[in-house]
Amino acid sequence: MKKEDIKRIKLFFIIIILAIDIYLAFYGFTHNNMLLAGVGLLGMLSLFINLKRK
Repeated sequence: MKKEDIKRIKLFFIIIILAIDIYLAFYGFTHNNMLLAGVGLLGMLSLFINLKRK
């Protein structure tokens, strides 16, 4: 495995996690479920904080 492949795999998983978080936040807000909306927003926030650190 080259470094490029590892970076590509990491980016793929980050995009998948971000899509799940956006879906949870959108579903929570549209179905009046603030717990799911909060989980989605906190997931996105933690992902961005971890990406900024690196």
